[in-house]
Amino acid sequence: MNKPEWFDRAIFAKRVDAELEVEGCPIHYATWGDIGKPGIVLIHGSNAHLEWWRFVAPFLAGQFRVAVIDLSGNG
Repeated sequence: MNKPEWFDRAIFAKRVDAELEVEGCPIHYATWGDIGKPGIVLIHGSNAHLEWWRFVAPFLAGQFRVAVIDLSGNG
């Protein structure tokens, strides 16, 4: 079974990866979309990581500045 064409477009869409520190814990996050657009934050469930949003976030980036985060202790 071949994966759909939109999946590769999403997976290879340009994103910015960064990290910040909260109370001594490093938190990895990624963003798509232009600064100045309305913001939307996507948060994964338990025992998951931000990559779960990798095939969704790029399609929201046309309308929003999208941020996804790795919850501390999960990602």
